[in-house]
Amino acid sequence: MEMVEGVAVNIVLVHGSFGGGWNWKKVAPGLRAAGHLVLTPTLTGVGERSHLLSPSIGLETHIQDIVNVLTYEDLHDVLLVGHSWGGMVITGVAESQHARIARLVYLDAFIPQDNQSVFDISSRAGERWRVKEAWGLVPPHDPASSGITDPDDVAWVQARRAPMSIKTHEDRIRLPHNHAASLPRSYIWCTESPGFAGMAEIARSEGWDYHELPTNHSPMVTIPNELTATLLQIAEMTQGAIPA
Repeated sequence: MEMVEGVAVNIVLVHGSFGGGWNWKKVAPGLRAAGHLVLTPTLTGVGERSHLLSPSIGLETHIQDIVNVLTYEDLHDVLLVGHSWGGMVITGVAESQHARIARLVYLDAFIPQDNQSVFDISSRAGERWRVKEAWGLVPPHDPASSGITDPDDVAWVQARRAPMSIKTHEDRIRLPHNHAASLPRSYIWCTESPGFAGMAEIARSEGWDYHELPTNHSPMVTIPNELTATLLQIAEMTQGAIPA
């Protein structure tokens, strides 16, 4: 991918449920080739941090994971992207870190309001997540449920997905100032992902910068080049709005 001259932002990609920084392996290289700083942190309890899994891990744990990335990496003018569950996380991060964030990007993601949990937002998620193992841990869902059907992709994802604490999805987010709503926001809806059609409609109706991708819920796996192109478009728009 060619270098995009004059376009360089700090991009932080936050994965969804059961995932990890590995989720972005097919997307991050293209963003970096365009000159951007790209970080792909893994939330506590999954991926290479699965040895830390505990039923006490909740929404605030994952919010703090990303707050710490922005703080310790001293990042500003951040394009903060959240996929699926990551929408809860980036909304919570914006509550305390809004001055560091240039734009929030919700990739087929939850858009919470104050005092909402994932289960409050989505009854479908609640039904699927309440099948839990001992100590409140939930096993990862079949990749096919996210539209991943290529055998190589299925094997790659299945080998890396990890259980999560149900507390993450039971916890209600606290947004006393709702700083996320005051930031520029983009929504990317995966049109074959009906579970997030309602979230996409909220973004559309509120006049967000809005995009669609013709795939199911895991575009970073199924159509990474198209997702990369969309994120580059948003990054270019974001860079143009950052004061010199």
